[in-house]
Amino acid sequence: LNIAQRIQDYVNARYTSPALSLKRIAEEFHLNYSYLSSLFKKQTGLKYSAYVRSMRIRLAKQLLGNTRMTMSEVARASGFQDAQVFYYAFKNAAGVTPKAYRSRKSEPESAP
Repeated sequence: LNIAQRIQDYVNARYTSPALSLKRIAEEFHLNYSYLSSLFKKQTGLKYSAYVRSMRIRLAKQLLGNTRMTMSEVARASGFQDAQVFYYAFKNAAGVTPKAYRSRKSEPESAP
């Protein structure tokens, strides 16, 4: 694997950790922060923060739709340190609040 793919794999395996940061990854891989930022965007097509946020929101959607976890538990399990940050990030990404998303997902499908 090339370095960019190794870094993406590293992030994919650790995105639920609130402690994960571009600075920490740069230190782990012995790379310059700015170079890593550029390399990551070239590899994924997204800035690091947008990539991690999208991964966290995707997991949150799965948890909201498939578990009875509280909003705070979903926030923590998805890698958000704070439930309020989770709420705003989720609403911004999904267009609805986490509670509304869960309600919509739990409604029975209408018969054809």
